[in-house]
Formats: sequence, C-alpha cells, structure tokens
Amino acid sequence: MAAQLIYSGAPRLLGEPPRSPGLHHSTILKSYCVSQGYFKDTGPIDSVLAEVGLAYEETISNRLLTNQPVEIFGPDKLSSFSSMRNIERCVDGVYITLDLVHLDPYGPYSIKRTAISSRNEPGSDKFVYFEMQLKSECVAIQSLTGFLDVTFEKGNYTPDGKLYERKIWLYEFTKEELFVHWNVILTEAATKHGWTRSKR
Repeated sequence: MAAQLIYSGAPRLLGEPPRSPGLHHSTILKSYCVSQGYFKDTGPIDSVLAEVGLAYEETISNRLLTNQPVEIFGPDKLSSFSSMRNIERCVDGVYITLDLVHLDPYGPYSIKRTAISSRNEPGSDKFVYFEMQLKSECVAIQSLTGFLDVTFEKGNYTPDGKLYERKIWLYEFTKEELFVHWNVILTEAATKHGWTRSKR
C-alpha cells in the first residue's frame, strides 16, 4: 500500500458568501459580547470551522426550502420560506445578513451550529449572541417574530445524554425590546467602530 498526501488545509466546501463593503453587524456584535464578558476574543474564526459551519447552514437551508419542515409546527401547519438565502439588508448604515426568512409567521430564521451544551436555554448568557443577532434580523425586516434553529454538536455533554441535538425556538419580541436592542447596537458601533448618525 502507498499513500501520498496531496492536500492539507481547509475543506474548501463553499467559501463565504459575498458581502457588501462597510460596517457589518457581526463585527459590532462580536465586540459587544467580548466587552461584556460573554466570551473571549480568540481572533479570526478558524477557516476549517468556518467552512464546516457554512456548509451545515447551506444543508439545513436547502432542506427547509425543498422539503416542507413539518416538524416545526406539526403536520397541520406546513412552514413556508422565502426562496432567497443569505439576505443582506442595510439598516442605519449597518449591514445585516439573514440565513432565511420564514413567511408565516413572518420573521428571520437563524441557523446555528455550536459546541455549547444543549442544557443551555434561551435567556442564558450562552444565548446572548444568538438572541441579539436574531433581534437585529427582526429590525432588518421589521418583524416582531423570529426563529432560532440550533444544532448542539456535542449534545448535553453527559455520558447518558444525546451526542447530537437540534432544537428550534420561536421568539416573539415587543417593539420596545427591539428599539432598546438596536440602540445598544448603534452605541457599540459609534463607540468602537466609527459609526455616526450621518451614516444612517
């Protein structure tokens, strides 16, 4: 037997979708969460993890768009989605990219793959990044409803627990919640990233 290594590196699965030049929401949100101590700044995301994450999001998106996902609401209410993916919106000079848009109820559909334990729940510190992103996506498309689809790749980390687990939450926000949230985002943008009111 003979084996010759012919490639070593990132999987080269999809590559990152094209983004508009300018200030992006992900940059603002990361700096906010780091400054508030929700996680540490470990630098740019590993290229392999980025490729695998994007490929997973693409797989889930394709399934949701081509096979009606009856497990979300049950067999009596099929889900429907906009045919667009990686939808970019600019709000007050900040670019926000949405994975998908659910049509009824109308709202952003955010897909996540994470190594945190599935024992974490909405409202916990581990969900701050996910939930703030979802709120901004609601602002982007003027919705009070949003979906968070999370795959926990390590399950709940217990010997007798699930190794791999997917959960989907339906969120409902108030106008006041989204107003306060967006002001937090713009304050972070102005303080750390040079955003000014003139860029609206």
